Amino acid sequence: MMKKIIISIFLFFIFFNGFAQVADTIKIKAGKPYAFLISIPEYSIQVVGDNLEDEKNELKNNFKNQKLEVILIQKHCFLKFESGQGLDMTNTVNPYTSTAYWSGKVYDEIELLDRITNTTAFIAEKMGVDVKSTYVIKAIASNEEINKLLSSNNINKNSRVTLNKYLQMFHNAALTINEEFWLMQEIPKIKNIKIFFVENDKNKIYKNYEFNSLGQITYENEGKSNGWRKYIYENDMLKKIEKRDREILVNYDDNKMILSENIGDANETTVFWVENNILLSKRYILMKDNAYASQNTIIEEKIEANGVVNGIIKYSNGQIIEKNYSTPYGSFPYVHTYTSYQSAAANQKPEFMEQKRYKIEKKGTSVFEKYYSDAQKSNEKDNYKLNKTFYLNENNLIYKISSKKGILKIEYTFYP
Repeated sequence: MMKKIIISIFLFFIFFNGFAQVADTIKIKAGKPYAFLISIPEYSIQVVGDNLEDEKNELKNNFKNQKLEVILIQKHCFLKFESGQGLDMTNTVNPYTSTAYWSGKVYDEIELLDRITNTTAFIAEKMGVDVKSTYVIKAIASNEEINKLLSSNNINKNSRVTLNKYLQMFHNAALTINEEFWLMQEIPKIKNIKIFFVENDKNKIYKNYEFNSLGQITYENEGKSNGWRKYIYENDMLKKIEKRDREILVNYDDNKMILSENIGDANETTVFWVENNILLSKRYILMKDNAYASQNTIIEEKIEANGVVNGIIKYSNGQIIEKNYSTPYGSFPYVHTYTSYQSAAANQKPEFMEQKRYKIEKKGTSVFEKYYSDAQKSNEKDNYKLNKTFYLNENNLIYKISSKKGILKIEYTFYP
């Protein structure tokens, strides 16, 4: 908890691991308004990742007309104000996380907020100005966009194309390793798929899928008591997905399929559509209370603009977080490259995290092998190691997957 005291001395000696350390005293002059974003870990060992720079830039942009000075405090110190007040953050055993505001007037007190996110409303109230954060402005725009989609009920042939593409995911038992769409071929009328993990020569149910006579999934269970889902249709169009603790509502707007659900403090809405025969999505996770709008997340997939074959880029709040490239489906060896990035502060380039590459080799008409490369960067030489072996039956469906972790067996039943 932030301590608010009046004090006249300027230096503090802090004893840490038997050594005396001098805590900085920072003098704050009167004459202009200040906001202090305070995020200090124990012992000031490291700066915690609170996206302080983003919040600082947000405040500077929102209050540039008021000439607000925004200061980051990330080490234990004492703030001494010309008004005679002080903020004591010298106890190195304690972490401190707060936002402090001072008008710069000697007779005004320091105001405190117990967080360092969504601070615009707090500062605006103290300054007596009508200012909304960009987080809130974006949240309002996103909610308007979603409400427009949710209010639509425009079902046509384009809607059915998107739904069918979405439902294709569930036909292949290899959904357990859901990048294996390279095996998708003509599918017979499957009634049920059961996936077993073989342990001590015994089959242990792992996943279970049920389909109606149109090939639409009606039920799935991931082998857990809370892992089941029921799919409800109306006029052959998916309208609702029931889960143990909540439900997902489905509606359509031309080529868009919209899934929406209440996930507690937020609403999650996912929009699917088909582009160049690829199913893409845009997912909104929006806090119900705009006071926490900075936690809103929008994740969107886009096809690579330069025409790379099967190139899909994933963005989170406008920043690249994933790149996926693959060779044409149906050609072997099939090679897929996944690259992930660490999100960065606004207007900064995301940092490379890791790269993973795998390939699929065809070994005869019914056996395929999957290899992962040890290389973690694009300039490193690939050293592939066998990861899984897939065995197909006479219907070109996977019936067995073997790996170091064990064996998965897949059983099918069909409609006449």
